[in-house]
Amino acid sequence: MDRKKMIERVRALLAKTTDNGCSEAEALSAAAKAQALMDEHDIAQGDLREPTQFSMFQRAKAKRDQVVKNLAVVVGKFYGCKVTTNEKGDVTLFGRDCDVVMAEWLLDTLVAHVKRELKAHFASLKQNNPAYLKIRGVRTRERNGFVLGAVYRIEARLRELTPAPTPARNALVATNTALVNAGFADWLKDRGSKLKQGRASNVGAFNWAIDAGTEAGDRASFARPVGHASGSMMIGRGA
Repeated sequence: MDRKKMIERVRALLAKTTDNGCSEAEALSAAAKAQALMDEHDIAQGDLREPTQFSMFQRAKAKRDQVVKNLAVVVGKFYGCKVTTNEKGDVTLFGRDCDVVMAEWLLDTLVAHVKRELKAHFASLKQNNPAYLKIRGVRTRERNGFVLGAVYRIEARLRELTPAPTPARNALVATNTALVNAGFADWLKDRGSKLKQGRASNVGAFNWAIDAGTEAGDRASFARPVGHASGSMMIGRGA
């Protein structure tokens, strides 16, 4: 058996824990056997770490969509992903597999929420004062303000979900950031794409629209459905 397969065998033995359904005796036996194989084949703890896997997802021409573009920056930052745009205006989030899966789900969920709330905001304005929306530039500033308020409030709420900083956590976050940066550099080099860092925009916004968007951000749900059950699970940022 070659070294790679032996490492996989040790990993499998160490995965036999009581948390994974094994009895205490089975878990102890598997751990002892794993340690014996590690000693015999000179396998260190570092050899057992799974290699970091990276992935990405893209939203085509999202640069022109304020909601998608701005929320992509916020969600990407929360999950430690790189957020970039290319010459076509496509927005890409790149990071560790586990982070990208959650980032894609959260981005789509929040985009749908903000767009529903924005539609309701305009419907209310139209009902209360139809002539107001016909004034030149009003729709743009209402939209800008609403999106800005919603995005900033959602970002603040996500920060509240981030674990308090500790020396150990800071070191782990720095390590993960370095891994993503290195992985992203390799990914970019392979494709030769011209990408740039994304950032939120707040040009030309009405203050009252910002307030309305902030209230919409407060109503955003961060609960992820679990299977087909009626319950839900709150998201949290992993290390």
